[in-house]
This record gives sequence, C-alpha cells and structure tokens, in this order.
Amino acid sequence: MPVLRRVPLVESGSDSLIVEGSDNGILCLSEFRTSIVYLWNPTTMELKKLPSPNCPNTQFRFGFGYDSLTNDFK
Repeated sequence: MPVLRRVPLVESGSDSLIVEGSDNGILCLSEFRTSIVYLWNPTTMELKKLPSPNCPNTQFRFGFGYDSLTNDFK
C-alpha cells in the first residue's frame, strides 16, 4: 500500500500545488496561482523553494533533472 505524505506548508499557504515532474524521488512542485517553484523530498520531508524566474508577464515551462557530475538537481 502506498504511503501518503502531506507536503509541508508552503510559503504562501497555498493548497493548490502542481506536480511538474519528478526525478530520483524528488518532486518538482509549483503553486497554481504564483510562479513559486519547490523541490520536495517526501522521504525526508525537506522542502526547498527555488529562486523565482526573472521573466514577468511571460509564460514558461518547468523542467528539472539530476546532474550526477555535481550531485545536484537542476
């Protein structure tokens, strides 16, 4: 049976998060009404807010992946 995890409270208090993608167990989440993006590790419950993109009034898509050379998600 899958384990359900509740995402820690995000900065804006929004309850409308979209799963943009996942890689190596890390989920990329975005808030429905803002451009705030998070990386969330449901195993450790760590939530990291990413820097906001500097492109006002434009539409964009999210994507991320794991870089094994730097041992980091990008």
